[in-house]
Amino acid sequence: MKKLRTRRQIALRRILAAILCLLALVGLSLLSKLPYLSPSSAIAAAERELACGPTEVLAQRQEGAATFLLSWNDQVLLANMVSPAFWRGNILPGQPLYYADRTRDAQQGIAAAGFRFYNQDTRQGWGQWAGLVTGWPEAVSVRLTGPEAPEPMEAALQPTGKGERYFWIHRPYTGEALCPSYTQITLISEAGRPLTTAPITNPESFTAISPSQGVALF
Repeated sequence: MKKLRTRRQIALRRILAAILCLLALVGLSLLSKLPYLSPSSAIAAAERELACGPTEVLAQRQEGAATFLLSWNDQVLLANMVSPAFWRGNILPGQPLYYADRTRDAQQGIAAAGFRFYNQDTRQGWGQWAGLVTGWPEAVSVRLTGPEAPEPMEAALQPTGKGERYFWIHRPYTGEALCPSYTQITLISEAGRPLTTAPITNPESFTAISPSQGVALF
């Protein structure tokens, strides 16, 4: 005759079942974040999402605990972020932080995009903008402007090693609201003369979070 289970045995089985369920949920959460566990996997996941083909890493920068990566090919300029915090708002695993479509206006030879982030609890955030320039040999820098921006930003054009040039701006921000949006870039000659202008792709793209309230605004 089988012994009846004691209350202690039943309680232990229930605790074990709850622990197993918790471990399963943690495992699923980690699996969903696998694309951001390494720089190469983050880029590969974004390439699959955009169906743009393989890209080559152009530059990398470290900002606090986050690693930002800029890669490119003949179709896109792609920016990704690898962060242990995984605060991505509406940016899901496998999606790029932002990207510029190089095929949209290939005749002009300029592709630029950006993204803004803001933490409402700490009142801190950042804005990031990047672009590729094909041709325009007399251009040495770019100037970013926008109707909300109190002042323009400027950055030197850097060589890609394959004929094109690029810029990449990361600006930390502290204030009562999201950092201003920049909507246009102007190529500048060595003499300081404006050469041409081009729009910045999705200038209103941003994520604002409030961890204390569990709120994310896009």
